[in-house]
Amino acid sequence: MSEVNRQTNVIEKYFINIFRYHFIDYQGRVRRKEFWLFFLFSFITSVVLTPIAFLGAIFSIIVAVPMACLAIRRLHDMGKSGFWLLLLVIPSVLSSLVFGIQLISTAAAIGSDPDGFGAFFGIWGVATLIFVLFTLACFIKVLIMLCQDSQPGENQYGSDPKGA
Repeated sequence: MSEVNRQTNVIEKYFINIFRYHFIDYQGRVRRKEFWLFFLFSFITSVVLTPIAFLGAIFSIIVAVPMACLAIRRLHDMGKSGFWLLLLVIPSVLSSLVFGIQLISTAAAIGSDPDGFGAFFGIWGVATLIFVLFTLACFIKVLIMLCQDSQPGENQYGSDPKGA
């Protein structure tokens, strides 16, 4: 088999077939190789499309659904619930809300006192820093989980994909 055909088969197997057959499939298990190759192909495609108007953003939004489903299936492969992904969503939303409150309070302080920019580093600045650090810690926890080896044998989410 030629090198080009082998590369095409890898892209088809670990990227295109995810869209074809597993777009919203969150049941079962998936190996690290399948998860990380899909992530790699998605990231490269998004970077390539980014300079072309909004294509990178549109592609990233489209890829978010199968990526979340793959992450859930990857967690299933280790015997963990897909709800662990909420460790990425909830702190990110809370950090965004606190940062928004911080910006509004800073704008109000600057509006009433031109030297009020110090409010940016006040209580809401500290709260934002805490939430951002917590979000980063949650991201690292989930990343470590996604990199761990499979639970050997069958588990509550299905048979071992390594054995299949």
